[in-house]
Formats: sequence, C-alpha cells, structure tokens
Amino acid sequence: MTRFLPLLLAPALLGAAERPRVLMLFSNDRLLPANQKIEQGIRKAFASADGPTRADLFGEFLDAVRFPGPGQEAVMERYLAERHREQPPAACMCIGPQALEFLAERRDSLFPGVPVIVGAVTPPQLDGLPRPDGLAGRPMMWDIRPLLEKLPEIRPQVRRILVVTGAAEFDRTRRLETVDRIEGFRNRFEFEFSDGEDLETLKRRVGRLPEDALVFYLSYFKTPDGRTTVPREIARQLAAASAAPVVCVYDTFLGTGVLGGAVTPFEDEGFALGMIARRILEEGGGAAAGLEEPGTPRLVFDARALDRFGWKKSRLPHGSELRFLEPSLWEQHRTAVLAGGAMLLAQGALIIGLLGARARQRAAEVKQTSSESRFRQVFRGSPVPISIFRQRDGRIVDVNPAWEETMGVRREEAVGRSHTELRFAFEGALEKGIQGYLASGKALRDFEQVIHLPDGGSRRMSVSTELLDLYGEPCFVSMAQDVTDRHEAEEARHQLARASRLGMLGELTASIAHEVNQPLGAILSNTEAAEILMDSPSPPLDEIRAILADIRRDDLRAGEVIRQVRSLVSREEMKREALDPGRVACGVASMVRHDCKRRGITLACDVPENLPRVSAERVQLEQVLLNLLLNAMDAVCETGVDPREIRIHADTTAAGEVRISVSDSGPGIPEEIRDKMFESFFSTKSDGMGLGLALSKSIAESHGGRLVIHGDSASAGACFHLILPACDER
Repeated sequence: MTRFLPLLLAPALLGAAERPRVLMLFSNDRLLPANQKIEQGIRKAFASADGPTRADLFGEFLDAVRFPGPGQEAVMERYLAERHREQPPAACMCIGPQALEFLAERRDSLFPGVPVIVGAVTPPQLDGLPRPDGLAGRPMMWDIRPLLEKLPEIRPQVRRILVVTGAAEFDRTRRLETVDRIEGFRNRFEFEFSDGEDLETLKRRVGRLPEDALVFYLSYFKTPDGRTTVPREIARQLAAASAAPVVCVYDTFLGTGVLGGAVTPFEDEGFALGMIARRILEEGGGAAAGLEEPGTPRLVFDARALDRFGWKKSRLPHGSELRFLEPSLWEQHRTAVLAGGAMLLAQGALIIGLLGARARQRAAEVKQTSSESRFRQVFRGSPVPISIFRQRDGRIVDVNPAWEETMGVRREEAVGRSHTELRFAFEGALEKGIQGYLASGKALRDFEQVIHLPDGGSRRMSVSTELLDLYGEPCFVSMAQDVTDRHEAEEARHQLARASRLGMLGELTASIAHEVNQPLGAILSNTEAAEILMDSPSPPLDEIRAILADIRRDDLRAGEVIRQVRSLVSREEMKREALDPGRVACGVASMVRHDCKRRGITLACDVPENLPRVSAERVQLEQVLLNLLLNAMDAVCETGVDPREIRIHADTTAAGEVRISVSDSGPGIPEEIRDKMFESFFSTKSDGMGLGLALSKSIAESHGGRLVIHGDSASAGACFHLILPACDER
C-alpha cells in the first residue's frame, strides 16, 4: 500500500504547487502595437481551455532598437538572472530575432534546460540565428508577393512602386529581403527604394507621386539622425501625406489610413505560439520541440482607404477581408427610420382611408371598361375563330369575324341559337353528350374533332375552351383552329411511305420468296422423313420428336417472314416501343441477304451486344434501314466495282446516341450533289422516284434523330449514319 501512496497524493501536491511561469522576452519596446497584439494572442491561448489560465505569464522587453550593444545585453542578463532567481521560468518565449539571439547565447547560464519557443522571426532571419537545443515555435511569414500577384487584377493602372524602410538594422533587413522577393516582378512594375530617408523629405516625395504609383511601406524604426520611432505612427503620417495609396505587410498598420496588404495578424501568431507553449508544458518539455510551418498571409483592406483612392471593392480577390466598412443610414439609425416610417404610414393610412372608397370605385370602373375594351379588340381582331356560348343552354352569345368566315355562318344568324339549331354536327357526338359537357364546366385543350358544317362541308378542328364569367353568367369561350390541311398532309405522307414500302417489297420479292421457301422446303423434308420413320416396326420416338421440333421452328420462321411483309404494307397505326437497334438491323439484313448473294455482294453485319435501346416505330425504322441497304446494293452493282461489299455497323456516339451506319464499296457520292441527296424527287437512278432518302430523313427527324452522309467525296464508297437518341429502358 505504501508504494501507491505517492500516486494518490500527486493530484493534491500538483494543486498546491504554484502554477508554472512562462517568460515572454520581446525584442522591442513594450508599447509597440505588434508586441501588444502578440501578447494578447498568447494570453488568449492560455485562457482558451476550460477553467483559469494554467500558467503565469511575465513579459520582459529588450528594447533592442533603442538600447543596442553588448553593454546593454549584459545589463539585461543580470537583470533577468536576479529577477527570476527564486522561481525560474518553466518555458521562455522569444518574440523577435534579437530576443532569440540573446537567449540562445545565455540560456544555459540563465535558465538551464528551459524550453525555448520562438516567434515573430522570418525564415531567412531564423537561418542566420543560433538555435538552442530543442527549439520550438513558428516562424512568421511576411511577404509582399501575394499583393503584387493580385495587383493587375485589383488595380491594372499601377506601374510604379516605392518601397519605404527606415534606418534601423531591422529596417535594413526588411529591405534586403524585399529585394530578393521582387525579382520576378521587375518586368511588370518599376521599383524605387527609400532607405532611411529623412521623414519630412519622404513625406514630400510621396506627396508628388502620380496616379499610377503605389507606396509599399515595410517598417521605419529609426530616422537617419538616430531617433527611434513607432512604425505605426509613421504609417499614419505617410498615408496622410501620400498622393498614392500606401500598402503594408503588418496588420497593426491598418486603421491609420493605409490601404491594406497581405498580412499575417500578430494576434493570430501570438495565439499559435501560446498553444505551442501550452503543449510543451503539458508534455514535459522536449516532446513538443520542433518548428511548425509559418502561417499564410491573407489580403486585408481598409474600406475607407479604398473609397478615398477610388479602388473598386468588386475587383478584390475572392476571400479578401474588408475592414472599417461605413455603416449605412439604415444600419446606423434603424430605430429612428422605423419610427419615422411608422408615423408616415399612419398619416398616409388616414389620408388613404378618406379617399380609398372613391378611388377604388373609380379604379374598378376604369379597369372594367378598359378590360372590356381590350377583350373586344382581341376578340374581334383575332385570326383564330372564337365563339362564346352560355353554359346553361349552349346558346351562342357572340362570335368573331374569323369564326364567321371559317364556319360559313353570319353573326346575326348565330347569336341566340345553339350549334344544333344551326345544323352543326360533331362526328361521334350526341346531343346528350354535348349537354353533359356543358354541365361539367371542364375546359378542353387541343381537342381534335371533325365538324360537319351547315353548308354540307366538313372540317377537322382543334378546339380549346375555357369557362369564364361573361355577360353576367358563366360562358364558354371556344377557340377553334382548322387543322384539316395538316391532317390531310399527314395522311398523304403515310400513303407515300406505304407506297415506298410497297416499292421496296417489289425489289425484295426474290429475297422474300427465298426466305419463305427455305422453311417450307425444310418442313416438307422433315414431314417425309417422319412418315418413313412412322412406317417402321419400332418407330424411334425421340427422332420423331426432334423432327416435329424442327417443323415447328421452320413454321415460326416462315410466319415471322410473313409478319414482316404484312407489317410493311399494313395501314394500321404504328406505335413506338423500346427496340434493340442491333436486332432490328440484323433482321433487315436477313431480308436482303439472299438478294445480296444472288448479285454477288458480300454483306457484313457488325452489331455489338447490349446497345442502348431506342424509342421507335419498328416498321418505320426497318423502312429506313431497308432503303439504305437497297441504295447500297444498287450502288455497288451499277459500275461493276470489285469487290462488292456492304457493311452494317452499330455503335454509340460520344453524346450517348445510337448510330447505325450503312457503308458500301461503290463509287461514292460526288461533292456537287451531296447537298441534294435528301431533297424530294431528286434521284441518281434513271428509274428512281427520288422519295426514299427524303422519307427516310423525315422518319429519322420525327424520332428526334437525324440521317447524315459521312465522309468526303475523295473516299471510296458512300456511308450513311442513322443517329437516334437512346432511351433509358434496357
């Protein structure tokens, strides 16, 4: 039990012990804004965990700019040794290059073995400084390049850049680092430098800069005569005196009139250093040693300075931070604006209440009169036949001139009478059905109906109706469009397509006869064989069953050929369905294969499996492919080319469409007639009607696809592509 006693007492001993001390050693003055921001960040890091701060933080300041030299460093060394002798720090934080150099040389004599965390030092500075063992921390990245890269996008007019630094050693270091970083931008900007220039002379110089100039202020810790300054105050003076915008690399300069720049906020850097110090204390020192990657500068701008120099906020790169935005009148005085508005609304409501009834009445009268006038103008002037009839009895209230002309009935004769009384007859419609429609009050949309007119003629009309309140009661407004010519043209196209298919069947007579004779001959042979087997003493039933199966297969094959012929000549309405384009292509190829063999033509059908399906009418798709194959057969035979070859190929396009290609080894299509190939009544055959390709193209387009000629006139043979959209159904 005694060996576990220290473990049980450890929490109590830790709670009673004093919190660890952390020494924050700053290179510069206590009042420097950058130091204050860094210290705020460090303290936030230690206070960010649940509960109170877990360490006591002590800040010490070398003030190396005002008190340089070995003598001052010796004084500071004695001061720190005496002050922290009773309770040395558990960790030391060096803020700035002078602090790191000072402590690296004296750590072993002042605070042996204490972890050292470094911050506010650039990577180039860190490379030239001594590093104590186990150094941790995070270098601070400052860089003018992010802003230089975006300047052409933000302000294309900028051509000259004046780089300003002071006379201190720190200022000279910044100047040298800048020279290295602007090398890649000298072909884009003209750079000038002000190194430790007298302050009054510098202000006069920036006051004379042209509109295409920019001042890049880095730092100004000391004047040429040795006076130390606060760089933030110098930024304020330069921004006030300069005729050109002043940009910077430190966020502490923002708010002084400086336009902005690519900055790494000091408070963020301090917070990161504080978190590193916390981890080192929690993990016992050396476990957390090592340098982290520096933070990335971000673009921050002063909205007031942008407005002063006319820089457009809309041109700032995405992700830029905008500070000091002036609030709008609404944001500043929202309560007063709301109160004033409410008062005005109350007064306005009182006035409107006194005049409202009269105004509404007059407006309603004017609106009604205007609406009726516009309706009459549209009604009378419309080229579409329009009639208005009551719902309760179907009697006509009014008709427009277009209706009179189309129906052959004058307005005076029609008003007050029903369609039945005027001797209109609707194909398939009974008086009872018309009364039911009137009672239902339902609207019609593009309802096609054959109407028999009083003069004995008939027209196919597309009728649309709407039930409205007119003339004080519900009335139907009926608009009729004459589609007789369109319907007749569609019927003529179907007749022409059927004639085209009949012509194709005439050309395919030999192939069809061969396709039917083959299964019929096989059926006859199998039947004779079965009779012979049946006459034997012990009929072989298995063989007879096999023969019957063959007879059934050949019968189905002959029936399929006849079905295809009947579908091609049928007048029945065809419906679209999801088809396998490869199977359709192979089926059409089988229809002409015998004829190809008779003519000495080699027919190849290259169709892959699992092609996307297409939504099409099977007969029309077969008609297009059959027309292309017949044309190809004529082409390879008319000039005696050798070899005679036709190829059917199917694949998909890059857009996911299905493409069926029919190519031949014929003479090809001359360039001068390629544009005429799809015209009606144009044919290259002496006995051709010139309708096959025109109809085929029309069928392809009605399916949402296209029929095109591929290749150029220099290549041998012709190639037609039938391209159809794929459907989702597999």
